[in-house]
Amino acid sequence: MSGRAAGGTQAIRRVNDIVHTSIALPRPLDVLVDTVEFQRLRNVKQLGAAPYVFPSGNHSRFTHSIGTCHIAQLVLEKLKSDASLAVNAEDVICVSIAALCHDIGHGPYSHLYDGPFMAAIGKDGGWTHEAGSKAILRRMFEKEKVERALRECLGGNDEERYKRNLEFIVELISPPEKMVINGKWMCKGRPREKSFLYDIVSNVHDGFDVDKFDYVLRDSLLAGFGIRFSKESMLRVVNNIRVLPCPTLGIRRICFASKTADELLSLADSRHVLHARVYQHKTVGLIEAMIVKAFIAAEPHISFKNKNGEQFKLSDIHADYDVFCSVDDSVLQMIMTSENANLERAKSYLTAIAERDLARRVAYVECAPSQSDKLRNIGKDRIKVAQTLQKQLVELGKEYQVEDDDVYVICRRIYSGLDDYRHPMSEALVYDNKEKAPVARRLDKTWLELRASTHTTMISFALYLSRRLTENTVDFLRTEFEAALEDKGIEVRSNEGPSPKRPRTDKGDAEENNN
Repeated sequence: MSGRAAGGTQAIRRVNDIVHTSIALPRPLDVLVDTVEFQRLRNVKQLGAAPYVFPSGNHSRFTHSIGTCHIAQLVLEKLKSDASLAVNAEDVICVSIAALCHDIGHGPYSHLYDGPFMAAIGKDGGWTHEAGSKAILRRMFEKEKVERALRECLGGNDEERYKRNLEFIVELISPPEKMVINGKWMCKGRPREKSFLYDIVSNVHDGFDVDKFDYVLRDSLLAGFGIRFSKESMLRVVNNIRVLPCPTLGIRRICFASKTADELLSLADSRHVLHARVYQHKTVGLIEAMIVKAFIAAEPHISFKNKNGEQFKLSDIHADYDVFCSVDDSVLQMIMTSENANLERAKSYLTAIAERDLARRVAYVECAPSQSDKLRNIGKDRIKVAQTLQKQLVELGKEYQVEDDDVYVICRRIYSGLDDYRHPMSEALVYDNKEKAPVARRLDKTWLELRASTHTTMISFALYLSRRLTENTVDFLRTEFEAALEDKGIEVRSNEGPSPKRPRTDKGDAEENNN
């Protein structure tokens, strides 16, 4: 609902949502939603290429962003109930805006753009979607209708206060990993006393934040994939949070009731499962790699023009956010419908996806947990490692007439939510709600060793080959693939063998959703 209520007051817009049922978008959130920058998220798929395998998972960054904002408002309501925290109306608005706009910088097909595509084209390590979100937010702040709405709510008559609030919103998108350095508070938007507000949207301490709450619930529901974590789990966690002094950092952090530790663990476990079975599903990974090849093939032949007539390649659209905000997932359709003969190769990848003419997976190597220490660097650079190995196999296969389009190497890195070294449960602070004066502490070491092991990181490599290759060629490339992994110190302990042993149709594997 939108418009004026009786008496001339501004009515609060409400939207229906498949996860949270009903979500309120009070001013100025509704004004931000009604911008070109935010509306663009309707056409950026939340799950990238996953809907090709999980068709109902076709939801967008638009709905996830609104859902994230809703959970942030639930957290803020809980914090406001503690008067000692002095959470005020401006705090609520700033955190809500950051939650709403945290993903506004995603490129076409979400993580595919600033991950595999940028790495493949040699432009990774610089721009990220978080940087994009911050830049686009600053751009939105300058829009007349947005600025007018923000000044009404964020102390617009006091310029210093207003600018501090805007800085706070931008900081919340991606807070510094270390908020305190040599005893000095590094954030500018809010003082140390309100450090806990930085835990809500993007929690750098333990990773349990409203972004994760929403995407785990939403992605599992819409992909049709059951998980342990539920909406009831989320509400139980949120309704039992408290703010307490961190025993090591000297700041105030959001702490969780020890009685909700199982719910938090189920969130970490559910994220792990979603990565293994949905986000990095074997066929999803292959289709993503094919879209990346389509983007690379199209790169020299498509461009996007700004207001001054300057042309930008797909990999450079973030250099001008007017251009960036005009590009979304429809870029694939633009390639497919173009009459430019130079785009035929790019079209061939997209046609192969549409017709399910996919390479077969002929080898799969899952690295043993005992190897995790030596594989940490490989895991962090997994995209480059896979692409290097792919090029190596193409070169070795030239005597068998192997071409670039015949070989795909995909490396999966699946961990529990922080990094390979730390399980998020080991960094979470909990308290005993039965204590009169509760203190923040970490979970018991025995509990962590039994239920939240840091050895849950899984790194695997898969080799996919074109169906046109002969079995001799397949055997040769599989052997070279395994030898290359052994050269990296990886123990090759499993190989699934050529996929023709499994029933298949002319369109690819018979059971795409089976791992």
